[in-house]
Amino acid sequence: AKEYSNSLENFFIFIDAYIRAKIEEIESCKELLRTKLQAETSKRKEERLEQRIKSYKSNLELKNYDEMKLQLFESLIIIKFWMMVYMENYIYAYKYWSLSESNINLSVIKNFRDHEKDKESIYRELEDAYISFGHNPDSCRETIKFDEKRFIEELKRDKSVIIEIPLNQKELKKRAHLRLHKFRVYLEGAVSTDESISISISNTGKLADRDEKNNEYNFRSEPLEPKGFKYSVNDKNIISSDPNFYDKNNKIYFVPTPFSQWKIKIDDDDDKVDLAELKSIDIYLEYTSKLVT
Repeated sequence: AKEYSNSLENFFIFIDAYIRAKIEEIESCKELLRTKLQAETSKRKEERLEQRIKSYKSNLELKNYDEMKLQLFESLIIIKFWMMVYMENYIYAYKYWSLSESNINLSVIKNFRDHEKDKESIYRELEDAYISFGHNPDSCRETIKFDEKRFIEELKRDKSVIIEIPLNQKELKKRAHLRLHKFRVYLEGAVSTDESISISISNTGKLADRDEKNNEYNFRSEPLEPKGFKYSVNDKNIISSDPNFYDKNNKIYFVPTPFSQWKIKIDDDDDKVDLAELKSIDIYLEYTSKLVT
């Protein structure tokens, strides 16, 4: 019995390591996709369990207990796996938001009551991190001008360009823990026959940030879905479409930082834009941040 107990414990440790490896593999999946997949998986598990219960009832006379235990154990592992995937997503969110590690240690060895306690602790950590960051952050504005020939030529040729704002960007190097509110793109020198320019803004999913002690962090997420920005060529203060990147009612802990690879694309149906005299690509940022100490 002791040997069996030790073997079972080692097996749980192996499963724990396996699950963590799987979590690393799929960490960039969308939360919505995970939720849908989890719901679909749960439904299938329920159907399989119902079939197994019927099968068990018919097999009781055969004393096929080992197979029954193995199938139920497999179902238990799958359920715990998806619970950990769900909670791991929010642990990553905590690290991204607070730029520090969570105190929660997830493990498949824990029982369901412990998993519930972990979930409550994660929510408290996220709330504390939100309150901490929300304590008098600075509201900042900055315009970064990109006039390198390679950017100009690429936008002229492809009607799109990828521009990276690195951590060492001189306009932002004294700021820490940046959270993006507005991202606008103005094409200096471009003209349009209808006097407006419509631009699609997205990123590659690679993000970076720094804390107040100038420690640097890199993250990977799903690419940002394209957002539309539209302004008047004659008066840049006239904006007809101005997306908000910081929405308190939607995924507050996944607000992007400016430090990313940004894809700037002139809308496909906007063939009235003339880039012949394009001089620079001006990126205007509104964000909250703290000062590097």
